Amino acid sequence: MSVAVSIAATLELVVLSGGGLTPVTLLGTALTILLFLDDGVAVRESIVRHVERGLDPRRAASAGASSVIPGLAFGSLAVCAMFGLVLMVGGDSGRWFGGVGMVAMAAAGASLLVSATLIPPAWAIVARASKGGHDRARSARLDLWLERVADTHHDLLAWSIGHRRVMAGAALGIAGIVAGILASVVKTDTTSHSIELTLQGPDAETLSGVAQRVADELRRVDGMRDPVVSPTVHGGRESLARIDHIDGERTVRVRTSVGGRRVSDVVR
Repeated sequence: MSVAVSIAATLELVVLSGGGLTPVTLLGTALTILLFLDDGVAVRESIVRHVERGLDPRRAASAGASSVIPGLAFGSLAVCAMFGLVLMVGGDSGRWFGGVGMVAMAAAGASLLVSATLIPPAWAIVARASKGGHDRARSARLDLWLERVADTHHDLLAWSIGHRRVMAGAALGIAGIVAGILASVVKTDTTSHSIELTLQGPDAETLSGVAQRVADELRRVDGMRDPVVSPTVHGGRESLARIDHIDGERTVRVRTSVGGRRVSDVVR
């Protein structure tokens, strides 16, 4: 239930921020489902731990949520900070990663809100209705398997604490790799072998004709690939009605890419 509510809240936040239901936003939502699950499991397990200490369901729900929500909030801020940097990537890469980053930031906020407000009272209601809590007879095998997993995690945690320098070095190495990847993406995008010309004018038909002439001139430049005019100038009046506007003037863009030559040479 918490995952479904979190997904609905995320999509609502995306729509309110000016986005829509696109393949990019759907991809971002799919990638953030693990975030919803992690937050929900963290809150629920904290509540169960307080129940095992002898608290009643209502007090356990309150204490369990209060003990983990600050950590989840810090994690959500970290997600927003990381994907906020991704939103700064421009160009074609920014159009893709920016959409995913916007969804991830919305998901972080929605997941935190749902984990703090929905899961604790819902768990308390379910615990009261179950008349005694967990059915140990039916879930004995699952409980034993989870206990083995928990023991393995405890051993790994103990090893990591005993080898703090190794873990610190691994963390710094991973951070360096991630920073290098982001830097290479930004560098590749800023040095992209693509050129975009923006033409503005008051008259749509004249502007489209000029854009076509510019595209014809670009085709004569050595190393310039076939330019694309957006909106297309071959779509008749329907395409002219779709011409964008900047500062009140109609706008047409001519996009092309460079192959086999240095971009600076082609620009000159």
